[in-house]
Amino acid sequence: MLVVSVEYRRAPEHPLPAAYDDAWATLRCAAARVDPWLAERGNLARVFLGGDSAGANIAHNVAMRVATEGLGVRIEGSILIHLVLGEKEIGVEEAERRRGKMKGFWEVVSPGTEVAKDPRLNPMAEGKEERLRTLECERVMVAVEEKDALRERGREYYEGLKRSGLEGRVELLESEREEHVTDLN
Repeated sequence: MLVVSVEYRRAPEHPLPAAYDDAWATLRCAAARVDPWLAERGNLARVFLGGDSAGANIAHNVAMRVATEGLGVRIEGSILIHLVLGEKEIGVEEAERRRGKMKGFWEVVSPGTEVAKDPRLNPMAEGKEERLRTLECERVMVAVEEKDALRERGREYYEGLKRSGLEGRVELLESEREEHVTDLN
């Protein structure tokens, strides 16, 4: 097994799409097989993308980019743990009630973006959910935590994948009594 980790640029110094571009560049580099060690050991027919929290969002977006731009790699699976997604389109009152920890987050991470309508931040945006069908993943696992404020968005993403007609296998893993990225605490 070979694991490649991405040290992506972070907001606020480098707002999105910098992190997406860094992850894409890393996958392109691996796919180019420029490094002899990687060329000998890397199997481009068995690539998994994964991440937790913002990294899960980045992994989703890299998988979408592979589906639209190609790269000569086969994404066997995506492992999305505690997926961070933007708010869906909801009423102003409901949005204010939900903001809590996320207040101001998207303004820093992706300034000037209409988060609810941007498919990178909200893959289930109106008219965008069908794009999920184009993911070229054999398998997708979405992991959510019972006490995570973002749990419902992860569940909605899972349900969106199922509704989209994605041909790959989709699984939801729900952990009890845990909060967002508990494994890192």
